[in-house]
Amino acid sequence: MIPQEINECNIASVVLKEISMLVLLLFLTIPITFMQIQNHSLNSIENLVLILFIFTSLILGFKSWHLHFDALLLKNLAKGKFDTLDIDNAIYRVFGKKIEHKNLNDRIQACYKQISSYCICLILHTFLFVGINLWLLIHL
Repeated sequence: MIPQEINECNIASVVLKEISMLVLLLFLTIPITFMQIQNHSLNSIENLVLILFIFTSLILGFKSWHLHFDALLLKNLAKGKFDTLDIDNAIYRVFGKKIEHKNLNDRIQACYKQISSYCICLILHTFLFVGINLWLLIHL
């Protein structure tokens, strides 16, 4: 690998790892929500919103794990521990995707595209958290 590719891998690795750490938001939002709904009886629409909140939590957790996994792969690629064939085999074993014959720039761009869906899920989760808590505060 040339130094520019190593630099791109290191930058992408740091960006993906730091964005995946936003999942720590779940450790605040989930307990707070469940502590507040503990003494409330919820109707069917409120239960549906709560299920959607839990569903976005699960999706956010899995997407965060995926971003963190990609960050580790890119970091090890930059250090020279792996080559692209090893990464192709690892991704095939974990995710069942065949991504052979893609250059490094395409792989990094694919990782950056995952960030947009991650951010959409994070915004939806935060919106549901705020909505549930405002609803509970209004109906105390």
